[in-house]
Amino acid sequence: MKLVHINISRHIDFDINTCYSLIIENSTEFYKLTNELHNQTNGEEGNFVLSNENILDISKNCLFIYDYYSNLLNSKKVLNILNNKILQIIQENDFYKEFSEINKIMLDINDKVKTYLNTNIEYNQEFNYDNLIKISNYKIPQTNILIDNMINYIDFYIQNTKINTVVFVGAFSVFEQNDIELLKKQLKYMQLNVLFIDNYQKYKIKDIETIIIDNDLCVI
Repeated sequence: MKLVHINISRHIDFDINTCYSLIIENSTEFYKLTNELHNQTNGEEGNFVLSNENILDISKNCLFIYDYYSNLLNSKKVLNILNNKILQIIQENDFYKEFSEINKIMLDINDKVKTYLNTNIEYNQEFNYDNLIKISNYKIPQTNILIDNMINYIDFYIQNTKINTVVFVGAFSVFEQNDIELLKKQLKYMQLNVLFIDNYQKYKIKDIETIIIDNDLCVI
């Protein structure tokens, strides 16, 4: 599998046994290229091309990670995927009896509440699957250890989407070398293509091939 860009002379030929580190020393170019790739992972057009014999849709095949501070496992995107998966499970199984019982309980409660009010009210007469998901407020447990949450976050995407490539922006500034070693090991086990993009090279790690674009925009 390859990742190429019209302005980068060196192609990234992914190999499960080798991760790539792309160092873009020019800050303006760093922002332009990472922003462009980020936009493409969100379905917009750009000059990055991911291919494996055929050109692949970057938004469906690439996970772009740049925010290390938010609640990774309970981001809006993750919860949407999780809720849709749960909805699919409910729809594919026969829970008619259970939902009939829930509906009866909900109606009984609302009928009793109504007797205490001086105001006429209306309410849903049927408790459906969407109501269950909304009330249940599903979440994925997180730890206080960023690297563990990151691995679980990526594993969730593997289990529930078709991603084959993970791009990290600024990871070397956030994780210590031993964390990157662990991350690399886990992603290799998951058989993912991996690209780290940073502004400078903090340290070298075995089996991570480094490509440097210097301030003159030359690949060295």
